[in-house]
Amino acid sequence: MKEQAEAERQAEIEANTFVVKKKNTPVYASAEGGDSILKLDKLTSVYVTSRVQDESGVDKWYEIQYNYEDLDTIGWIEADKLTARRQDLIYRPYDNVDYEAWDKVDSYESNPYTEAKGIYVSGHIAANKRLDDLIDLANRTALNAFVIDVKDDNGNMLFYSESAAKYSPSANDRYYIKDMEALMKS
Repeated sequence: MKEQAEAERQAEIEANTFVVKKKNTPVYASAEGGDSILKLDKLTSVYVTSRVQDESGVDKWYEIQYNYEDLDTIGWIEADKLTARRQDLIYRPYDNVDYEAWDKVDSYESNPYTEAKGIYVSGHIAANKRLDDLIDLANRTALNAFVIDVKDDNGNMLFYSESAAKYSPSANDRYYIKDMEALMKS
């Protein structure tokens, strides 16, 4: 029962929480407008406590406060100055493109989720015998990932790269590992 009440409360909060569409959006003391009492910035979240509709049932004005738990109302804002979804404010320069957010996928059947416990390895370490010590460490502990920096602070690659040869040839001037395939097999 308590879980259902909490779920209903969360649904109510979500249904009545909106985002300001534009910078310097005016807030008024009443639903009749007039002089603004303050201006809200774009992306400011507000909670709607009551609504004024026109004769056809379309929302025209919202009485707002900063959040659900706030006891003080801020004032009234025109309904068309708010949106329920932040996604509606994304710049959409191209037609026929789906700009909707995707649900995050944590795992795939062919690639199940694994909690990574890794360490950072510089190119210098990866290119010498100390990498063997780190592999031994991983075999003895819960480590299961290495983040290997393939380009050093001077722009030199860890191994020869065809992409670097094409776009930044000097990056291949001093690469550390001559046989990357052998390194990966070790």
